[in-house]
Amino acid sequence: MCKPNKMFLAFLVFICTCCQAQTGVVLPLSIDTVETYRIGEQLIRVVRYNMEVKPELRLEVINPIERSLQQAVSIKAFTLDGRVYDFVKSDGVFVESVDVSEKQVKIVFEYNIPKSKALLAECVVPILSGRLDVMACTKRN
Repeated sequence: MCKPNKMFLAFLVFICTCCQAQTGVVLPLSIDTVETYRIGEQLIRVVRYNMEVKPELRLEVINPIERSLQQAVSIKAFTLDGRVYDFVKSDGVFVESVDVSEKQVKIVFEYNIPKSKALLAECVVPILSGRLDVMACTKRN
């Protein structure tokens, strides 16, 4: 009678374990964190990407009863004093903080200007009648 090889058995256990681990929901590697907030009857989801891989911040309005996405806003740049600061064109941009309240989403970005110093921008996205409005930014010291 032939005895099974210990390495072969270990390999089978490994394969079975990996297959079981893949049955859950997997987030893309470009996503750093996902936060969800309840604002009235809706949810606001903040998706923070790894800014070195995908320089973007995404805000979503979700209807939890219908389980449907009502609105999505991808932030890839901001405007400050008439100048557009594109995340891709920076020497690095970081999301310092995100604060969600019933009336607004406040985001602080640290934007590293090429061949210059970094600036802090405080941006506010108003929430009006359950919808995300136009973002406005001011320089922060």
